Amino acid sequence: MRDRRTIVMQADATHDYLIDHGLSDNLILAKTVPEALRRLSNGEGDVVLAPRLVGLLTAKKLGLTNIEISDLKIDVYGRGYGFAVHEGNAELLAHLNQGLSIVKATGQYDEIYEKWFGIVDPIGVPRKTIYKYAYIIGSVFLAMMSLVLLWSWSIKKEIKQRKHSENKLKESETRFRNLYENAPQAYQSLNDEGKLVAVNNAWLKILGYSKEEVLGQRMENFLSDHYKKLFKTRFPEFKKAGQMHEVEFEMVRKDGRKTQISVEGRVSYDKKGDVDQTHCLLSDISEKRLLEKKLQQAQKMESIGILAGGIAHDFNNILGSILGYNELALDETKSTPKLNNYLEQVQIAGIRAKNLVAQLLAFSRQTDEVMNPMEITPLLKEVVKLIRSTIPTSIEINTHITAPDSIINADPTGIHQILMNLCGNAASALEQTGGQIDIHLDAVKMNHPTASRGVSNSSIAKYAASGGELYPERRLKK
Repeated sequence: MRDRRTIVMQADATHDYLIDHGLSDNLILAKTVPEALRRLSNGEGDVVLAPRLVGLLTAKKLGLTNIEISDLKIDVYGRGYGFAVHEGNAELLAHLNQGLSIVKATGQYDEIYEKWFGIVDPIGVPRKTIYKYAYIIGSVFLAMMSLVLLWSWSIKKEIKQRKHSENKLKESETRFRNLYENAPQAYQSLNDEGKLVAVNNAWLKILGYSKEEVLGQRMENFLSDHYKKLFKTRFPEFKKAGQMHEVEFEMVRKDGRKTQISVEGRVSYDKKGDVDQTHCLLSDISEKRLLEKKLQQAQKMESIGILAGGIAHDFNNILGSILGYNELALDETKSTPKLNNYLEQVQIAGIRAKNLVAQLLAFSRQTDEVMNPMEITPLLKEVVKLIRSTIPTSIEINTHITAPDSIINADPTGIHQILMNLCGNAASALEQTGGQIDIHLDAVKMNHPTASRGVSNSSIAKYAASGGELYPERRLKK
């Protein structure tokens, strides 16, 4: 102790002890135990003398890990523990002293003192206990890690399956979307309010709109005035019935033209039973209706032809009688020139009427085609006479015949019908505006490629009827 720098608390019992034993040369005085321990930790001294328990607790509290508690004990403080009683209570004091003497005599004093006033040193943990708890903790950790890995694997698998399902769903949606958008048939869907929520490209092509101009618009905005009112009554009936078949509407294109549409529809409902949207298939039947009108007109013309044939046959018999009696009258009136002249005019008119009836009969006659050499010029003139009597006076007919002696190999009845159809169509095209019909009959030479299609390389007859928007020039076999 003499050669060591000793740190003690000033005026403490330890300080007095060192002075009494002549050990005061290398003393370093501190005011408190914490100060003494800090100064020792900082290297200002070699040793600190302080109560063991106080020093241990203070070092731990201050976190001083570079100092060590020595096992050396210096009996400085002694064990000055005792009992105190009220002054004058000699009997109680005597009993306590007697008990303390017995405890000291039996050796229990030191045991009791160490138990209640001794220093509590940390007790080491056995290795087996450490290994046991380490094994338990490790097992629990491994089990938890296994569960985490298993859960992570299952999550990854589920995510992979979900992504695969989503990709399949997207592919399916894309495929059906393309099928819907590019279908040749027009499709549309309306919501409960009658507004367009979906249309495909065929729908847009029919009406000439873009999708941005259509979606969100009310259906009646694309209908003609009459069908707008009709839609207001039919749409609620459609939603209630759930379906409709071949219902016709007249829709208005973007350019103002009207289009006849036939609609097939179904209604889809939500879980509550309310209308979700409609699914409709639209067909443009404008051309169909036009063909139906043409067919009806053709049927009318056929009926008229049959009727005209019947009338012409009866009228031909009447004309035969008239012409016969008129010839007898001509023989009887040769001596009366003026009257005879009148009868000759009747004969000429009757012959014209007979020729007209013959043309009607030829027009109405339905026989197998018989190809014979024939002159086309007389037949063309007959057709012109017949047409001129049936068309408005605002239409003029001009013939231009440069090959009057042309002979063709054809069916006279068929050629007659062709000429009648051409001139009749030309007249129909000019009926509102008036104009002229030009009929040309020319001789032309055929080259080898044209002749190889069934026409000889000799002269042929060519005719064309022009007037309004009709047909291009037509050619007939010789």
